[in-house]
Amino acid sequence: MRIQLKSLGVALMLALPAALPAVIWTTPAHAQAANLQTAQANYYKHLIDFDFVKQWVAIPPRKGVMLIDARPAARKFNPGHIPGAINIPDDRFEQMKDRLPQDKSMLLIYYCEGPECVLSHNSAKKAEALGYTDVKVYTNGYPEWVARGEFAAVAGAYVRKLIDEKASYLLVDSRPKRTLDKDGPIP
Repeated sequence: MRIQLKSLGVALMLALPAALPAVIWTTPAHAQAANLQTAQANYYKHLIDFDFVKQWVAIPPRKGVMLIDARPAARKFNPGHIPGAINIPDDRFEQMKDRLPQDKSMLLIYYCEGPECVLSHNSAKKAEALGYTDVKVYTNGYPEWVARGEFAAVAGAYVRKLIDEKASYLLVDSRPKRTLDKDGPIP
């Protein structure tokens, strides 16, 4: 009996290095799936994909659509967002709802930080409650936008931060020539 227990102990010790990584890696996958399921339970009803969003993204922004980033300004929107988007963070929706268009039939496209993020879904529901009738959510949001190789824009506040910190950066002024002629180059 003692030999069997000793053999079992040795077998467990030998198996542990192989089994432990599976346990460690399995737990986050389950947690991630649980997070996604929780998020999906709160999804807004009108979801769109990358191709739908891409047709509406332009600088200057296209007429008839408003692209809205529901992520926090300083941590997320300022350092990178889909070009032409405005920022109305979900937690500041009430204070910033005046930035929404007067025309309640205008297409509103909300996005945030991917499938596990419900900020855009929450904001879309709030916009609909205000009477907006053409509200959509780009569920895969900003992470998919950049993963697909699309350009990101940064906010002026982020550029100012880089300048103040004397950070290394490359600034490409993509404003129309008429704006450059009128306002001059970015300092």
